[in-house]
Amino acid sequence: MEDQRKGSANIWGVLGEKQPAIVIGDVTGDGVDDGVVDIVCDAGGVGWPSTLVFYTNGSEYLGSVHRSDIVDNPGRGPVDELTIEDGWIGFSWYGPKTPSEPACCPTQYLKARLMYDGTEFVVADIQLDPLKDREPIYGG
Repeated sequence: MEDQRKGSANIWGVLGEKQPAIVIGDVTGDGVDDGVVDIVCDAGGVGWPSTLVFYTNGSEYLGSVHRSDIVDNPGRGPVDELTIEDGWIGFSWYGPKTPSEPACCPTQYLKARLMYDGTEFVVADIQLDPLKDREPIYGG
């Protein structure tokens, strides 16, 4: 019998998803490009909220931001869009609109922006965009 506790951690985009696996841009303000990847943990087929992991100077770890630290119930899986522009890290994802909405199929579109303050990444802005919400697949 296969061990059902097995799972995997994946860099979103590596397996042919629509977004690139690594987004490059200067987030520290030093004029040198940094990188961010969206890491998704899949514990036996159940995805958890992803973590944005930042690197500088090639592979030097700069920090990370867990989506579950940004909002109480961020939904499962990866971010939908990830950008670096003018030092800002922008990303969007779908999260549950109500507590009873199934975590597998979130419908509420959220977007946030982060900025590096020299020591850590700070959430500067969280917005909803009802025009981009999805229709519910299952109850909720």
